[in-house]
Amino acid sequence: MNKMKQLMMLLFVLTAGTLGYAAGFSESTGSHVSGVLKKWRTVTIRFDGPPTDEMADDPNPFDVELQCSFTHTKGDSIVAPGFYNGRNQWLVRFTPNSEGTWTWSSRSSIDEMDGISGTIEVAGNDLHNHGAIQICEDDPRTFCYEDGVPYHLLAFETDWLFALDYGNPELPKTKQLINTVAENGFNQIVMNVYAFDASWPKDPDLLPEYNYGSRLDIFPFLGNNENPDYSALNVDFFKHLDGVIELLAEKRIVAHLMIYVWNKKVSWPEANSEADNRYFDYVVKRYQAYPNIVWDISKEALGYGHTDIHYISNRIDRLNALDGHDRLVTVHDYGYCSRFPDKVDFISVQKNR
Repeated sequence: MNKMKQLMMLLFVLTAGTLGYAAGFSESTGSHVSGVLKKWRTVTIRFDGPPTDEMADDPNPFDVELQCSFTHTKGDSIVAPGFYNGRNQWLVRFTPNSEGTWTWSSRSSIDEMDGISGTIEVAGNDLHNHGAIQICEDDPRTFCYEDGVPYHLLAFETDWLFALDYGNPELPKTKQLINTVAENGFNQIVMNVYAFDASWPKDPDLLPEYNYGSRLDIFPFLGNNENPDYSALNVDFFKHLDGVIELLAEKRIVAHLMIYVWNKKVSWPEANSEADNRYFDYVVKRYQAYPNIVWDISKEALGYGHTDIHYISNRIDRLNALDGHDRLVTVHDYGYCSRFPDKVDFISVQKNR
């Protein structure tokens, strides 16, 4: 199998055209490259692996090892992890930070996805695309984009953004809300990956169509929040979240993504369990390539008695080991950020006025 694959391997050479869009598939390697081939635009490599019921050595497809190493001709490199996307497909997302030629190669615990390689030609960035936000080197108290343009943060919190159009791939309400947020000058949305319901009394005048809590048809795991099945993740949930993150990226709005939330009645798996680690790793693998991502380990990170500082520190270390794109990370807890400034890139604090 390996020798045949090496003989039949097709080297991808994808050259950016007028729009710089790539869509190439190789039957010999079972891989597919798509995306806009421009600097700071996300490229996706899809691998077609074996049917999941035939994977004797890797019974859980979410635990399959897959990563791609991307190397620029000038020597820069990015290692991006892959993730399971349903059926027999795995994806690797990569955002080039330089124009020019990038070569890539895969490593996987699945033979059909191991040792595949290709070349990607990346054009210059769009004038309105400045890359990801980062801490400015000349002034660590300020933010700027990768190209040095200042980033003056103005954020809007939308905890249930993931649920706004769940089940509707057109995302009409999400588009309307994001457009309104952008028109009013906001350039960041603080959002949860998932929340179930508020833990405090709701406004009695809240109309049912605007109540997004307690929906049992929305859950990142199998089952639902009342009867969870932690043996696997709900890929359709994350495909929907993809669309939301991509809409924000189109509007150049940063997604301040809170991976956990402790005060929204979520039936989380036991902390640091196999299911907990699988969920956490999956979020980091799936969204790190988007240049509009900022990580937040948890909303109310040390409140409600759910975890302690050791767990939060472990999550940060785990994230840094997985995130080949090195996105900014914080913790929604002033006490933690002030005690462990070397663990976070900036302080996250909530104050009521």
